[in-house]
Parts: sequence; structure tokens; C-alpha cells
Amino acid sequence: MSQHAINDGWADKGYNWLWINRTGGEPKQSIVFSDSSYADMAPDGNSFVAWLGETVGSEEEAAAIISQWLSGFSKTEVTVWRHLEDLSTPSDDE
Repeated sequence: MSQHAINDGWADKGYNWLWINRTGGEPKQSIVFSDSSYADMAPDGNSFVAWLGETVGSEEEAAAIISQWLSGFSKTEVTVWRHLEDLSTPSDDE
């Protein structure tokens, strides 16, 4: 998925993501997307699948790629994290 995003321009549109692999305990892989507000999380027609559909020829083909990729996982979960300045470690820029 990352190679599609990097090679075909998704990253150039200002979208960011981060892969996380758990090193202890139950195996787990996560992908994190950043949004600046809850409103930014609302579907806006600019989904990765829609974009991937444009790059590979159709949304059906994109959905097949996503389905094949997801078949390697036993489950998927969505977690929403909220950044609270007063509970965060200051960056070196501050």
C-alpha cells in the first residue's frame, strides 16, 4: 500500500501515514493517519481507495487490491487518538 501511495502520488497530495509493528506480545501491525480535527475524518470523496482506483483503472480493481491486502490480517480495528498539548512531551522546537 505504501509503495502505491509513494510511487503514484498520494504522498504528494499532503497525506501522511505511519506504520507501526509491535515488537512484543501479540503480533500487531498498525497504520496511523493524521487529521487535524474530527471533521477532517469525515469521508470527503478523497479516499485512498478512490485515488487508488484512478491510478489502477477502476475502484473495483482498487477494492480487489485492498481486499487481497486485508486478507493477510485476522482482524482490523479503528482507534481514534486525540492529542492533548498539556499531556504531551514538548518538541525540541519549543
